[in-house]
Amino acid sequence: MVRRQVTDPVFPQCPIRNVLARIGGRWSLLTLLTLQGSDKPMRFKELSKAIPDVSQKMLASTLKELEADDLVNRQAYVEIPPRVEYSLTDRGRSLMPLLNQLVEWSLGNMSEIIASIYRKMKKTGQKEGILFIDEINCVSETLAPTMLQFLQCKTFGNQAIPEGWLIVAAGNPPEYNKSGGLEQSDAGL
Repeated sequence: MVRRQVTDPVFPQCPIRNVLARIGGRWSLLTLLTLQGSDKPMRFKELSKAIPDVSQKMLASTLKELEADDLVNRQAYVEIPPRVEYSLTDRGRSLMPLLNQLVEWSLGNMSEIIASIYRKMKKTGQKEGILFIDEINCVSETLAPTMLQFLQCKTFGNQAIPEGWLIVAAGNPPEYNKSGGLEQSDAGL
């Protein structure tokens, strides 16, 4: 397993780029948030079910990377059948309040992001576009109804997605896909 090391030529001692490269992988944040949401260590199969879009190979790779970074603990039990459980380490738990704030900030600012789309459309005359949202299934339980309303009604707060704009969401649970007649085939994907 080779980890990317990002080096900023202007600020080579700046750690933030390396930290983001290490935890910003497609499945890393979602895996950490899933482990955080569990009241006990989770087995691989439990994690796999909780993150249905991830392949077993990618989940295993992600868990190895997070373990190498001391964010996830892997506890193997010598018994038959073999049992392995995963949980957050102290370092992983110390990261979670920051990640939760990032998720909350993202959702709290979504309305303004949509408003900026309108400003750009007005300024440039652009009538169509794509708003891409990734890792949507890391939304907290309290914000899930808001995100569901956003995907189904194309509104967030007092802002509506402009006509001609398409929302593309990755990592969304099946119940989020039941949006007023928009089927996967309609998206042209």
